[in-house]
Amino acid sequence: MKKELIIIKLNPLIAEIIENLQLDLIKLFNGIFEDIHIIENSKGILKKNYNEHRNQYNASRILDDMKEIGIKEEYYRVLAITSEDLYTERLNFVFGVAFIPSQSIIPESVSAIISFKRLKEEFYNLSKDDVLFRDRVIKEAAHELGHTLGLKHCINECVMRFSNFIDDTDEKPARFCDSCLNKIKKNYGLG
Repeated sequence: MKKELIIIKLNPLIAEIIENLQLDLIKLFNGIFEDIHIIENSKGILKKNYNEHRNQYNASRILDDMKEIGIKEEYYRVLAITSEDLYTERLNFVFGVAFIPSQSIIPESVSAIISFKRLKEEFYNLSKDDVLFRDRVIKEAAHELGHTLGLKHCINECVMRFSNFIDDTDEKPARFCDSCLNKIKKNYGLG
């Protein structure tokens, strides 16, 4: 299986945001992913996972659908992106969530999802800030993709630190610490 990352847009999103994400991921995951592609998804995945009582989408179920698509299409890693608000059964909201593989299935297709909804300053009734938004998007995407590569939460100055609130996201760097980067390299024979 070729080590590609497939970014699946679950709903229409601004092209510049997606292109910036792709460029940022290419830089951050240099040598880890052989290629990064963006595709549209029109299979109604969002619609079927909508909870009208919460006015949110169930991220865990979407993640299951993304994993199925990844296995069926033989995608190495899948990152779903949406502008809709996400939750899981245990959390009122999530910036993103990922399937964390066991060591025995790292080569298989695994998936992650992030939402742009709570990464925008406008969500908090603040003025739009495109630079801050781009920074938040790469941090959350990198964090969830780190989980797909077998990483757990980290206490170092690392993108793998847990974000409970948007301030947590803003405070962490948009890079992996040496320890996490070495784990990725060791797991995938890259160094």
